[in-house]
Amino acid sequence: MKKNKTALVIFLSILISFIPISPISRVVFSQENPLLEEDYTEITEDFEISGEMEIPEGKTVVVKKGVTITMDNAQVDIEGELIIKGTLNEPVKIKKKDGSYGYFFEVLSGGNFELINADVTGGGTSAFSAEKKSILNTAYAYGPMQGAVDVNGGKFSAQNVNFHDNLIAVSITGSNSTVKVNRSKFLNNFQYEVIRTKTSGTADFRYNWWGNPAGPIKNCEIYNACWPVSGTINSSSWLAEPNFHDPVIIVPGILGSQEINGKWTIDPVWHTYDNLYKEFADNGYVPEKDLFTFGYDWEKSNIESAELLKIKIQEIKTANNWSKVDIVAHSMGGLLTREYIESENYADDIDQLITLGTPQNGAPEAYLKWDGDAWFWGGSDLYAKRILDQKVKESAGQYADRFDYIHQKPVSSLEQLLPIYSYLQDVENNYEYEIYPSGYPKNEFLENLNQAENIAKLRKVEFDKIIGKAGSDTGTIAGFKIINADMGKFWDHGYPLGFEIPLIGDRGMIKGSEDGTVPYESAKSENIPADEYMEINSVHRNLPTDAQKDVLEFLTGIRPENENRDSMIKDILITSVFSPIDIQIVSPNGQWAGKNINNLDEGEQIDGAYYSGYETENEFLTVPNPENGEYKVITQGTGDGEYRIEIAKISEDDSGVASEIIGEIIGTAENGIQEEKTVEVLENEIITEEKDVIAPTITISSPQNKIYLSDEIVPIDFSITDDSSEVDEEKTKIFLDEKIFSKNEIDMAYLTKGEHNFKISAMDKAGNFKEEIIAFSIQPTIDSIIENVEHYYQNKLITKKATKNYLDAKLRVIKIQKMLYDAINLSPWPVKFKNQLLKNLARNINREANDLIEKIQKEKAVAKNILEPARSVLISNLGEMKM
Repeated sequence: MKKNKTALVIFLSILISFIPISPISRVVFSQENPLLEEDYTEITEDFEISGEMEIPEGKTVVVKKGVTITMDNAQVDIEGELIIKGTLNEPVKIKKKDGSYGYFFEVLSGGNFELINADVTGGGTSAFSAEKKSILNTAYAYGPMQGAVDVNGGKFSAQNVNFHDNLIAVSITGSNSTVKVNRSKFLNNFQYEVIRTKTSGTADFRYNWWGNPAGPIKNCEIYNACWPVSGTINSSSWLAEPNFHDPVIIVPGILGSQEINGKWTIDPVWHTYDNLYKEFADNGYVPEKDLFTFGYDWEKSNIESAELLKIKIQEIKTANNWSKVDIVAHSMGGLLTREYIESENYADDIDQLITLGTPQNGAPEAYLKWDGDAWFWGGSDLYAKRILDQKVKESAGQYADRFDYIHQKPVSSLEQLLPIYSYLQDVENNYEYEIYPSGYPKNEFLENLNQAENIAKLRKVEFDKIIGKAGSDTGTIAGFKIINADMGKFWDHGYPLGFEIPLIGDRGMIKGSEDGTVPYESAKSENIPADEYMEINSVHRNLPTDAQKDVLEFLTGIRPENENRDSMIKDILITSVFSPIDIQIVSPNGQWAGKNINNLDEGEQIDGAYYSGYETENEFLTVPNPENGEYKVITQGTGDGEYRIEIAKISEDDSGVASEIIGEIIGTAENGIQEEKTVEVLENEIITEEKDVIAPTITISSPQNKIYLSDEIVPIDFSITDDSSEVDEEKTKIFLDEKIFSKNEIDMAYLTKGEHNFKISAMDKAGNFKEEIIAFSIQPTIDSIIENVEHYYQNKLITKKATKNYLDAKLRVIKIQKMLYDAINLSPWPVKFKNQLLKNLARNINREANDLIEKIQKEKAVAKNILEPARSVLISNLGEMKM
């Protein structure tokens, strides 16, 4: 067999030597091919290369997924950079043109060639050159055989490339060449798979399939030279079978990890990633062998967490003797992973990154929490409020409240989710958007991550985006309508107009229709190109479940038939412990969670319950989808003193909006002493032995029970406190004259004279209701009416300056007459004479007032230019000016 193959090669070589080759003029990409006039060029359509071409130094060419390159006796000299990057499901195909004799890419000194997810066939040549001497004759010269890729002093890397049916797949013919070909396949390459004629440099060919479970062994049936490899290369750790998948790591988003006795674990509370994890396990991945999770302290900077991710990846590579991993990252986890890839510490060890709903340019919802400490949206928000509140209360006064904890600790990850685009509308500037970054809380982390030179580093991985687009009911926050307001340490960059007035208006929020958390434009992020992109019908928290089949197909090329949807948590019961005690709870069906104080059966723990552990600083436990009924609460003193247990049931509706009910247990602990109490969890109430029956306290500081002038603007200032249960902010309402009021100040210019009622109603989480009413009056004066006319004009309720000037002139006439009236009334003149003068003046004042009222009511030239409510208030207040 070997003899026949040798004869065939000799015959082909002789045949080729006598076939005249048409003269080929050199094509220089930067000059003769207009496609390559720029320093950077992307190619997304099929194309053909005929003859010799060059990628000069300083030029970069990127060939994208799904492209087919047809080579017609082609030679591509690479002195710049060529990146051929397909995807697992849409590889780039490189093939020779029918009737041609071969081709090769030559990587010269200083050149760089990256080949990712590609199929290479028909390449390699017995390398000859052709020079046209005249019209009738051509000169030929032989050189050594070259592979489909020939590395002659440059850099070449290949990942997941199928080299097959070439004369030679890869040749290394130049000194100081750097070659790294991993996780690829070599099959039926006729002369050699790899030939290396120079020993200086590196030749890393590990983790490849060589057509045999025993690796690159002698096989004269396949190879003309009998051996697949000529020269010294590192081909160790070869694959025992052709198909493989990389180990995968699931990286959660913010709030997606919790600590259990000092170890960070991926979401044991809401179980957001359980279904995705099970789907991997059902499709050939083995937990802790090639299926991993990365729990981390989500309060810390993503820069710190990225360093820990690097360590995690290295541990997995070492344990598996493998060079790369795949990562599926949800929400903020995508930014964390990008931080690693784009950092100076990146070890080129991620093959595919799939982000699920990642806010690539930030999420405005973070502004609520960072600038205003407003946690109200979904179940995860209410849960976060509880655990942060517990940390504040256990800090021994180090932090005054959640806001101080977030900014002083700090919770850096929250700041790193702030958008880096314009999302604040200035109400007082005609709702124009403030231009980022002026007037915004800055996000330097994301600004750096999204610099063009850093985004370019994502080319080293297959970067896939899956985003949720669930429709109009999700209420995704896209921005805010803000005003400048003195709110103390809160809302330093602008207060969302009417935000603290729930259930009415839009609370100063601009809504979109995306996944409920991340705006569509930020998740899609066209400024950050992806290799694969997909939109699915899903809300943000459900993306890991709803995208599970798509994720597996992206990573393996095979779409699973079945999926897991068991772990979909809507409600949780969270029990927070304030020392000095440890805790165990027993559910109505006898299962338990917490510290096993009563030595109950370990096999009877509540399925999916989370317990922080009794050795942690902030002890708490959660129960998913809790059943209603009576729970036993068992405590064990760890010291002497007062203790408190807060129990809350957090429920989330189908639109993602959450509510909670709470209860509280208070007691006195003795070291080592056990105590048992009961709590009844109902659908809409938690009943404890110390049921809260005291309503909240409402204190209204402004407005006050007094008379205000009609041109005053009075700020609204009040506080609501509750010593036992928390105030239910969603149930707080403000009324003015029995109508819902949504502003943070009362402009008396828009209210008629007389008495008005200002009312606040509030309810605590135990259901106790309270309302407080303040009565105040408005009294117009001629000066306040004059001031209001200017005020109405500035607010465009008086639409013509001429009308404003007319009203002002008429009012000043009335003012002069009233001043004269008051002066005469105080004079020592004779009574009869004085009364006659006063009578005449009063008649004049009334005539002027009535005349002005009539013009405002009936004369078109005036009436049409005064809009409501200014017209009605002016008429009412002018009536008060009559004597």
